[in-house]
Parts: sequence; structure tokens; C-alpha cells
Amino acid sequence: MTEIKIGLISELKNKKKYLNFISFKKIKIKIENLNNYNAKIICAIIPYTYEKISKLTAEKREGILKNIAKLFKFYEVNDIIYERKLKELFTEQKFPGDFKVVMGDKIFRRLIPDTIKKIMKTRKMTNLNTRLGISDNSMSFITEYLIKKLCYDSKQMKIYTRNIKKANTIEEKILEETGLPLQIFSSSDKYFDKSDIFIDVDENKIKFKDALIDKIEYELEIPGYDIDTADLAECLSLSPNEIKIKYLSGDREIFSF
Repeated sequence: MTEIKIGLISELKNKKKYLNFISFKKIKIKIENLNNYNAKIICAIIPYTYEKISKLTAEKREGILKNIAKLFKFYEVNDIIYERKLKELFTEQKFPGDFKVVMGDKIFRRLIPDTIKKIMKTRKMTNLNTRLGISDNSMSFITEYLIKKLCYDSKQMKIYTRNIKKANTIEEKILEETGLPLQIFSSSDKYFDKSDIFIDVDENKIKFKDALIDKIEYELEIPGYDIDTADLAECLSLSPNEIKIKYLSGDREIFSF
């Protein structure tokens, strides 16, 4: 089996060591083995603390990423993940080259049907009294997948989107296949939605009347680094059955399975 090589971008943890770096080209590489998953973490440590990086110009941040990209190419990295705080700082900068930057969103979306079904069972919600809303401006294949997976688990399903034409096409297809009529609305109407469960595909959030799930955490850890473990799980192509999952609202645990 081919070893997975994941590039992790990290900040300098020790402020005193910052003085030992002379320029952006002094990116330190640290290699960690994830033996249980036949994977290797190639950690690129930026020669500045988070506070210092946050004050850099966009041009200088791009320079940092270019130097990291050269190193990741040398180490034959497959996917790239950021430490949590750095994800926010580098959202405006596209990572150079053909690397795949993993943000955990695909695994979040893939888990939505199972998540909702488990929570409905836990809360004793039935398809006879559950109203479901889905918001997706582009009407991506993810939403069509969610509709097909969840159409029998709700008495009413509302779709909010900017792409009304595509939504109507999907609605006709779903009606023919399942007999379930969808209600299509403009995306601006989603703020008035009163569904029991609301899935925001664009923002990767699941809202219940008394809870909001905006993050998932696998029981994975790379000691010394603060990462969104859904990013790592996606890189490793893990399935929900392989490891325990916690569902969070910010840092507060809502459910775990």
C-alpha cells in the first residue's frame, strides 16, 4: 500500500526560536509518522508565531506559501492541511501548484445523512412530524445526494437556492423517483425558515431548534499541533465506522457517536 504523505502548515510555537530564523526561506521541516494509518506528516513550520504572521502583508504570506510549496513538492506531499488558526489567516491566499488543500468539508457533508438519522432517533423525532430545510446556492450534487438520502425521513422538505432553474430540474427528478414534492424558495428566504432541521450546505452547518453543529472531531491527534481532525480524517479517507466522532458547536460538544 502506498504511504500517504500529508503536508501540515504550522506556526512557530516558541517565540525565542524566532530569532534564529533569518528569512522566509528558513522554513523548518519536521516529519511525524502516523503508523496506524500508513501515513506520514510533513510539517512545515513557518519561522514566525501566529501573532507575527497575522501582521504580515498578503504579499509576504504568498512568499511563505511559495517556499513551503517547493518543500512539499520535494517531499512528494499528497494533501495539505493547516493548523486551526492559520486556516483563517491564509484563506485569501491560494496555495501554489497542484496540491489539494483539505478543509474537512467533504467528510462533514458526507456524514450529514447519518448524523441526522442518528440524532432523530436519539430525540425520538419521526418522519411524520419532522420538517427539513436545505440551503445550497449552487444546487451542487451534494444537495441532490442529501435529498435522496433524507427524503423519506421528513414530512416536508424545503430547498433554498439562487439556482432556481436547477432546483426545479432536481425537484422533477425527485418527484418522479420518490413521489416527494419539494418546495423551492429563493436563498434570501432561508433566514425565515422554521424547519425542525436545517442544513446549510454553503456554510457546512446543521441547525436544530436548540442546537447548532458546525464542526466534527475525530478521535485523532498529532501531539504538539492544533488541527481540525476532520481535515486529517479526510486525508486518510476514513469512514464513520472506523473511529468515534464528536459533533461540536464551536468548542462545545453537542453529540457523539
